[in-house]
Amino acid sequence: MVYRRGLRCALLVLLIAALSACGFARRLARLDANSNEIARNGVVAGTVALGDLPLDHVEIVLLRIDPDGLHLVAQSHLGEGGYFVFMVPQQGRYLLAAFHDRDGNGRADELEAGAMTGLPAGLALGPGVESEQQRIVLNAKMAPLPADVRSALQTGNIPAGVRKLQAFAGRIASLDDARFGRTFGAKGLWAPLDFASEMGIGVYFLAPYRSDRIPVLFVHGIGGYPQQWSRMIASLDGNRFQPWVFQYPSGMRLRQSGDALADLLQNLQKQYGFSRMMIVAHSVGGLVSRQAILRMSKADQNQPVTLFVTLSTPWGGDALAQLGVSRSPVTIPSWQDVAADSEFLRNLLDQRLPSSLTHQLFFGYRGSNLLVQGNSDGTIALSSQLAMPAQQEAARVQGFDETHDSILTSKVVIEAVDAALEQSFVTHRLAGR
Repeated sequence: MVYRRGLRCALLVLLIAALSACGFARRLARLDANSNEIARNGVVAGTVALGDLPLDHVEIVLLRIDPDGLHLVAQSHLGEGGYFVFMVPQQGRYLLAAFHDRDGNGRADELEAGAMTGLPAGLALGPGVESEQQRIVLNAKMAPLPADVRSALQTGNIPAGVRKLQAFAGRIASLDDARFGRTFGAKGLWAPLDFASEMGIGVYFLAPYRSDRIPVLFVHGIGGYPQQWSRMIASLDGNRFQPWVFQYPSGMRLRQSGDALADLLQNLQKQYGFSRMMIVAHSVGGLVSRQAILRMSKADQNQPVTLFVTLSTPWGGDALAQLGVSRSPVTIPSWQDVAADSEFLRNLLDQRLPSSLTHQLFFGYRGSNLLVQGNSDGTIALSSQLAMPAQQEAARVQGFDETHDSILTSKVVIEAVDAALEQSFVTHRLAGR
């Protein structure tokens, strides 16, 4: 028994070491701080519909309702696509307000249009609380914010430690940008809150939007990064498709990442009016994407995703993540969701994908790992990749003699993904959609 316990501890050390070959103590300390901060905060997110107002002149603020009045908690410029996210460190009731900062002084002046949500009782927020998406409608003809709100903004000081998480919807960037590389992928794993507040969470376009091209969104997994999709993106038929990438801190809880993706895609759909898109996801990115699709379908049964291709996704969870949760002195937040039989996975697979969507499930079976029982792709057990609930919903299940990483660069796999995209394109064209 002592031997087995010692062996499991040794395996855990190998697991963590595999995630980071250098700077382990520094990363562990940062992870501990990030994990504690996540536990101490709630999240409120949403959008501001702007009408005729310029995005760069709109401020979004969070105020706490106290017995002695309103207190400013956070304030920032509105993010791209009208999207905002705040972390809420203290239990209480809150109001959200947006205003047109016409003169750029950062204060809500008497003649500047404003709008609010949360009235009259306020939004109940605090540690462990993730609110429903909030929506504020603001246009130039609206009345200014109430006097007590304007006063709170003019006299209040933002408390130290309050974080605004940046979010981007439709920013154009080059895939060669350093932010999309391995270094920042590692930071997103080990320091997710630092990543989200400094780099942001976003759906990026790799070229200006084209209404005559179908969006194909590529979603990486834990520790992953957008440049892993370089070969697959290079093979995309540019006459029919436009590639997008989702960059997110993979150490964050997966529901939060999936919900953020859903919100960003809904904002983009409202902005550009597309009715169809496709998602190609690797590993845990498949879980994040499924969460996003389910959230979008709850808001609108005509959600836009028509094809969902997953590569090496751990539908049945990962025993090593479970080991990390139960034995590690600190835990990467997303491990809790990937752990076998987690509440997140149960809820994710209990809900059916929309009937308007086709799921193609690709898996790898080349590889062996002392840390993984049974057949695997060297990282994820075959039994997890082929979990029955996911198989039953898939229109196609296909295996490849590839490892967890090589499945992203394999010529055979890339051809299979291209064929899936082409098939979906032709099917919907013949159907007149």
